[in-house]
Amino acid sequence: MIAAAAAATSPRARRWAIGALLVGSVFYFTVVFPRLLEFGRLFGPHAGTVMTQEQVLDAHNVSLSLPDSRPRPVPRIIHQVYLDGTTQTTPANRTIPQELEAARRTCESLHPTWEYKLWHSDEARTFIKSEYPSFLGIYDGLKTAQQRSDALSYFLVRYYGGIYIDMHIHCDANLEPLLFYPAWVAYYGPGVLSNDIIAGEPGHPFWVLMTTLEAGPPQAKTPDALPYAAPPHATMGPWYETEMWERYHAEKPDTSPDLMLLSVGHRNASHPGVFFHGGEDLIERQRVRPVAEWVGRHPYQTTLYGFAVVCAAVVAYFGLGQTVLEYQTTKKGYRVLEYLPTTWRPRAHGG
Repeated sequence: MIAAAAAATSPRARRWAIGALLVGSVFYFTVVFPRLLEFGRLFGPHAGTVMTQEQVLDAHNVSLSLPDSRPRPVPRIIHQVYLDGTTQTTPANRTIPQELEAARRTCESLHPTWEYKLWHSDEARTFIKSEYPSFLGIYDGLKTAQQRSDALSYFLVRYYGGIYIDMHIHCDANLEPLLFYPAWVAYYGPGVLSNDIIAGEPGHPFWVLMTTLEAGPPQAKTPDALPYAAPPHATMGPWYETEMWERYHAEKPDTSPDLMLLSVGHRNASHPGVFFHGGEDLIERQRVRPVAEWVGRHPYQTTLYGFAVVCAAVVAYFGLGQTVLEYQTTKKGYRVLEYLPTTWRPRAHGG
């Protein structure tokens, strides 16, 4: 114990600690911090035109009184996806949990004349294999059903068009007014965009970008410091969608209009809205995101707090080592001596 405490408080240990702090600081500010700033941009102001559900409904009602009908680029199709943990579906795992089934029925029953597509694992994989075979290897390699569902929804909207609705979302009214906007995604306010509800016309350039492998790796640029969030939210999920959304608006021609961000209220809203509201399971899934979103919106504070924690840990380490050393030596009846400089040499005495 005394030897360990002495080693912790020795000049060599101090030099190693200072060196490690310097090297770590250089690495952080040259490698990690730039990525943190890039990550933070996902949580800043977003491109696009924000419209509330009420504004969309009002615009639709006004258009009904106009002599010329508005173009309706989005087809009357609703896509919903229920995948289990495999890429194949058996009769046993086609059973949808009661809460999800109740939400699903609200969307299907409000649109009796629309085409309604419910995708299971086997049908989803067959679609990817048939229409986008170059993506099949990546699709099969995705680790969770949520990741595959995220990826599948983008390809479905690109190929068929229509509206994709997450199984946790309740529909509160007919969605006809939403078909007049060529591509849009749900928007819950500050933070990353949502892929719970997305829509578009077939082959829209945004959804082509979202599903083009050359656009970038199927994982948003997220810091390695947040590995817990990367699997469900970064790989083909909301962070990836947000990154591609900003890229699309930065690269599109000036003559192309901005896409719509449909404001669907607060993430935790569980009461009926104009068109949609979320279920309890959706609320539970959203609770993990605030920490990551706070880090993304406050990179400088995160750096300051992290540096303070590291410095406090180093000071505590050496302080504890010194305290243990003094306690152990005093307990045994020894007196603590200061370390002599390493350059000290005994003086030679002449004969």
